[in-house]
Amino acid sequence: MDFVEAAIGAASERRSKRGTPSKDEDRPLVVLSYAQSLDGCIGAKDNTQALRLSGPESMRLTHCIRARCDAVLVGSGTVKNDDPRLSVRISNHPLSVQPRPVVLDSRLSAVSSTSNVVTLNNRLIVFCQYSDSDPDFTTLQSKRAVLESHKVAVVNLASRHDLPDNLDPASSSAVSSIPIPLMLRVLKSKFGVNSLMVEGGSRIISAFLGLGPSCVDCLIVTVAPMFVGSGGVKAFDSGSEGTDEGKKGQSVALSVVDPVYRQFGSDIVFYGSLN
Repeated sequence: MDFVEAAIGAASERRSKRGTPSKDEDRPLVVLSYAQSLDGCIGAKDNTQALRLSGPESMRLTHCIRARCDAVLVGSGTVKNDDPRLSVRISNHPLSVQPRPVVLDSRLSAVSSTSNVVTLNNRLIVFCQYSDSDPDFTTLQSKRAVLESHKVAVVNLASRHDLPDNLDPASSSAVSSIPIPLMLRVLKSKFGVNSLMVEGGSRIISAFLGLGPSCVDCLIVTVAPMFVGSGGVKAFDSGSEGTDEGKKGQSVALSVVDPVYRQFGSDIVFYGSLN
């Protein structure tokens, strides 16, 4: 789709013009994309009722972004609540050509052998983080072994053994949260991921937005013509504490540079870069 190509093309051009090319080359090009309501919600707090924000036209756009990227990332909460497939489902796209699903699951509590991202055999990558002295070390190692028996690539960011030689493991004092910059460098150097779509959920979105342009090259947001109200989950909570899906980001105002808008069905979609 031309809108997606224009968005990623503009991000690639901005990235090439930045003054720190060596840092950018260490990680994939990152596209953060999600749908929200007019009052900034991406879902409902009550997970028993699905909240559909994207119309069919903007949903197709989401699949086009997936098709354009090497991998698609979500957090453990999204896997628990939605059990997503993270695959491309649009006409004329070959089923055999799919982005690699990536899940941030520090305690290996969300992904199981029956999760869609495992059973679809799309070369799942799971990032976790725990030290040898963790009181649950044996249990976590057992969970890891089960996933690996289903051909899942599990990376413990606190383990020297799991990382490329040029990267240092995460500090044992920060094992409660996934260090996103390190995770991105591992995706690039160990798995050859050159472009990454980040979909959510809210803690993932907040973590990436909080890190700003150092970890996000392109922002694509769908705005649905509806209000969710007090029962909604906000897309961006810059003041939230760090979670197993990402460290707390900087608590600052963000703006989108050079936004481009287009209507897809009843939804408005815009893309741009963060300041």
